[in-house]
Amino acid sequence: MSDTIRIDLTGKNSTERIKEITDKLETGLKNLFDSDQYRNYLNTMAKFHNYSFNNTLLIAMQKPDASLVAGFHKWKNELGRTVKKGEKAIKILAPAPYKKKVMMTKIDPSTHQPVYDKNGDPVKEEKEITVQAFKIASVFDVSQTEGRDIPTIGVHELTGSVEQYSVFFDAIKKTSPVPVEFENIRSGARGYYHQVEKRIAIQFGMSEMQNLKTLIHEIAHARLHAIDKDNPPENSPDRYTKEVQAESVAYTVCQHYGLDTSDYSFGYIAGWSEGKDLPELKASLETIRTASHELITDIDRELADLQKDRLMEEVAFRLEGVGYLHIQETDNGYDYTLYDPKLHHKDGGLLDELELSIQEACKAILEYHFLEPSKIDPIPLQAFTQLRDAAEQEKEPSIQSKLQAAKEKITALSLSASTPVNRTPERNCL
Repeated sequence: MSDTIRIDLTGKNSTERIKEITDKLETGLKNLFDSDQYRNYLNTMAKFHNYSFNNTLLIAMQKPDASLVAGFHKWKNELGRTVKKGEKAIKILAPAPYKKKVMMTKIDPSTHQPVYDKNGDPVKEEKEITVQAFKIASVFDVSQTEGRDIPTIGVHELTGSVEQYSVFFDAIKKTSPVPVEFENIRSGARGYYHQVEKRIAIQFGMSEMQNLKTLIHEIAHARLHAIDKDNPPENSPDRYTKEVQAESVAYTVCQHYGLDTSDYSFGYIAGWSEGKDLPELKASLETIRTASHELITDIDRELADLQKDRLMEEVAFRLEGVGYLHIQETDNGYDYTLYDPKLHHKDGGLLDELELSIQEACKAILEYHFLEPSKIDPIPLQAFTQLRDAAEQEKEPSIQSKLQAAKEKITALSLSASTPVNRTPERNCL
């Protein structure tokens, strides 16, 4: 893989190497906890409520990409942010206990037994009790607010490309127990696992490194934290533990394949940990190691299958402001043709760099020809072929126009044959 920092692993097998990686994760997090940046972050995070299982599910059903949730007044008064106009509230259940007076049997404080009157009947007394009840409350996600910045730790987003990205992404995607799709996530989240619809969403337009890390993170959620709302588990981990587990698995798997995500993962895990003693991480180490080993095994199998069964790729791209690019993989490299916006042939050649992915080949071809399209969009090959064929037909004269041209030529030749030719009389030169 490119743009990576590889850890020197000495383990003899996958299990030992995974333990080395998770040990490094724990050490890196302990170092992060000593920073002022982390202390500032914790001061802000302490103001957010840890919601119950039922409320977590309600939030996921209404806004699956929610990350930090609080009430209208908490956002305004404590966090310096206001809810954007027109935003729809997330409805949850909030405790609303109330007191009422009821008649109860009197209990002797010394014997803890009921008190009886002279007739043998239990003595009654009026007591005030608290009745547990709930009301509907409105909360909003941070993406629905604006104002003072929320402190963060670690880098905002990973950057960098990955060698053989398309093959690697497809292999990881095949290990997902639920469908995976790219979408424009309004909240600013990198991705999410939808507990209700059972699917994974990845944000459009991120780097190859971030795409892979996020995909593994969400697959870890889908594998470890899938729930049946009609039959919830008795001891489901809280959200803090779930996020620590998912990101730790993502870090471990990425590191195994030479992708160093520590700048992002350490901050993310620390942000979801409740203390410097890392209770969520320590309690989850065996879960993390097992899940990482299983995922790596599955990815290796899918990679082997993809490499074995891989067909020659053929794709087309629309180059905004430039035209079109058609690329086809061959045994010798990538055969390509460049077209102008009207799909007239402009240039072409063979890029003899088979180690590149087809996306990397596209980038290399554009750089070679000094082309800088404002946008590059892949288009279905069938649609491109139809457009190209239509353009070719427009360039060629129709049958009728060909016949008309032939008639005009024949007529011209006939006229030429029937017209007398005036010749100048020869002169003798003295």
